[in-house]
Amino acid sequence: MQILTVTTAKNELSTYAPEAINEGAKKLLLNSKSSNTKLAYKKQVSYFCMWCKTEGINFAVNYSDTDITVTGLDDLKPTHIANYVSYLVSTGKTSSTIVSTIAAINSVTIPFDYAPAKTHLVKTVVEGAKRTIGVAPQKAKAINPNEITLNLNTIKQHYPNEAIQLRNTALLLLGFVGAFRRSELVSLKVSDFQIVDTTKATFYIAKSKTDQTGKGDFKPVERSSVKQACAINAVQNFIAFAGLGKDDYLFPSIHKSGKVQTKPLSGKDVSLIVKTVLGTDFSAHSLRSGFVTECSRRGKTIAEIKAVSLHKTDTVVMGYIQTNDKLKCAFDIFS
Repeated sequence: MQILTVTTAKNELSTYAPEAINEGAKKLLLNSKSSNTKLAYKKQVSYFCMWCKTEGINFAVNYSDTDITVTGLDDLKPTHIANYVSYLVSTGKTSSTIVSTIAAINSVTIPFDYAPAKTHLVKTVVEGAKRTIGVAPQKAKAINPNEITLNLNTIKQHYPNEAIQLRNTALLLLGFVGAFRRSELVSLKVSDFQIVDTTKATFYIAKSKTDQTGKGDFKPVERSSVKQACAINAVQNFIAFAGLGKDDYLFPSIHKSGKVQTKPLSGKDVSLIVKTVLGTDFSAHSLRSGFVTECSRRGKTIAEIKAVSLHKTDTVVMGYIQTNDKLKCAFDIFS
């Protein structure tokens, strides 16, 4: 567990003393975000600190396994953060990156009851950045079933190792038919996979992007009549070949020698597998987007899609659909 401490630029006790909240409360603050979010915040804060150094601003944050040390909090002003937002805009950063950067800065200042990034000045500058850049996200290109099956036929060309072939085949098929996020895929363990009957299986998601408190949920997956495209078969084949136990990760790292490791794949590994096998036009999110788009094309309802994708709102699901079927929603209200 990391501990937050704060000093001045001269390594003296800061005005914003650690006593602002107790150590227990600070630990709870640090544990309020997922591991992936904390890793992203660390990267954004590091970039901000590098910029501060070049600008002569005495603010720094140092991370270790046990501590997060904030130096020079007294010297950090709202104007510095506003100027950094301007810098991010000038370097072509997206609105989402700027918003996440502000959240990252807040994560290391708010524990000391100081929030320069929450001032009216910074909020107004961020709104101006959004209007300047635009806030429409770049959507991952949706992939369709034919593209997956055709490319999976060539998987041996990319991976000579049979264990890796079987793992990646299972990962891509399951990622598509279950509308999985990459973080959900790499967190799966063999025990999360349960056969329901001859036609269906479920995969337990202990925690996801929209379930940060770990309530948990199940994704239903149906067995495909097309043998080479059946995610359930592919998962069973890999488990048997790799000799995985119930406590093992479903998609573990595999050494080039073929030895299965105890640690799971990372989210970046999933992205690389998608691009290697399916093509550089696609990303890991293309599997999820492709599922929603294909379901829409086949006339599935929003409720049916959400039962698998576990989206929380209809609006988000509609945003994933990359098809002209939306045009059918238009009608003459005066007729």
